[in-house]
Amino acid sequence: MAAKRGTPDAASSIRALATDPLAPFKRESVDVPEWNDAKLVVRQMTAGDWVDYRAEIDRARRKAIKDSGITSDDLAAENEKLRVLADAAVALLEGLQDNVADDSDVAALKARLAGRVTNLQHSVESATLIPIRPNIMPATALALVRTLHSPDGQRVLTDQDVVHVAASFSDVHGRLVDKAFELSGISQSVDPVEEAGNV
Repeated sequence: MAAKRGTPDAASSIRALATDPLAPFKRESVDVPEWNDAKLVVRQMTAGDWVDYRAEIDRARRKAIKDSGITSDDLAAENEKLRVLADAAVALLEGLQDNVADDSDVAALKARLAGRVTNLQHSVESATLIPIRPNIMPATALALVRTLHSPDGQRVLTDQDVVHVAASFSDVHGRLVDKAFELSGISQSVDPVEEAGNV
């Protein structure tokens, strides 16, 4: 029988739901045969998990920049190359839009656009960006540690386990964190390094 509103049972029922670490989130039960047939629950990331994950990616990016010896002048030059590329792409698109609207001579239009495309290609070729490859494993391990639960809703790992999970990361870990990202609506096709601004 359901508890009536205003009764102590209703209040404790609401409290139980409000404090349940899994209740408000998408989650999925998973069997992990590689871990002695463990039965676990992967839940979507909370807003706090997402913020901490992104902060860890940013820390890794800043460390990779520092370790690479890239200076602030180097970064400013890279930003300028990107601005030039963006300007060239915009000019190409604006030229296309203007020419399509004003020109019915298809051959002349193709010739003008070919010149603009060539200019854009030269800009792209001259913009050799500095590759930055941060170690995102700690961030990925953090996402897994935060989203892996036992069937009764308790976290299986703590934040102190991140370093150990990162060190032993395998395809099994990857499969579980991919499920957490999927439940969180994060595309698995997005490269977290690129997402962190390292293209």
